[in-house]
Amino acid sequence: MVRLGQAPGFLTMVARHVTASLVLTVASAAKVTPLEKITEMMNGMLSKGKSEKHNEEVEFAKFKVWCDNTQSETQASIKQAADDIIQLTASIDKNNADAEQLTAEVADLEALVATNEEELAAATAIRKKENADYKAEHADLSESVDAIERASSVLKSKMGTQAQAASLIQIRTQLPESAKAVVDSFMALGSSSELGAPEAAGYEAQSGGIIDMLEKMRLKFEDQRLGLEKSEISAKSNFETLKMALSDEIKSS
Repeated sequence: MVRLGQAPGFLTMVARHVTASLVLTVASAAKVTPLEKITEMMNGMLSKGKSEKHNEEVEFAKFKVWCDNTQSETQASIKQAADDIIQLTASIDKNNADAEQLTAEVADLEALVATNEEELAAATAIRKKENADYKAEHADLSESVDAIERASSVLKSKMGTQAQAASLIQIRTQLPESAKAVVDSFMALGSSSELGAPEAAGYEAQSGGIIDMLEKMRLKFEDQRLGLEKSEISAKSNFETLKMALSDEIKSS
């Protein structure tokens, strides 16, 4: 413990110690030359440069990895795109070929439809004419059969020759030519107003023969009418079959 009487000496010693420390510090600072400061500065810059270089190398390495990956991906995309182009080009060529083929098929189908429509129109026109001819001929045959039946009925009646002749004259215009000739010859036989017993007997015998001839004609005309009806049924059936086939082809085309 410092005594009161020793205080001035102690303070003096402390002051000396502090002074010595300051002198040493000043002397030490005075020893750093400008060259050393430059060297120290350059070393700091070198250290900083190395650090920055290292950082740049690290970043460049990362960038190079990214570039390499991007290049690989880009090359893969380019290759895929090239393959896609080849496939698409092949598909386009095939589609064009298919389109040309379909166009040709459509043209063929249109031509077939036009042909079928023309055939159907021609067949329809022919059928109409056939049916009109059938109706006219059927009506003519029916009129002939009816006229012959009425002529036979007159000849079978017991009316006098004059009455028969008057009735036959009315019927005659409706008879076919072959029947007219037969009736004309019969009417010539009974043209005289007065017939004796022998002539009357001959007239009646002649009328019996005429009736038989008219009956044969009637049967002939009925056979012709029946054959005509069968032909009409067959023609109609054939036309309906053809019409159905052509219509189906037109619809399916």
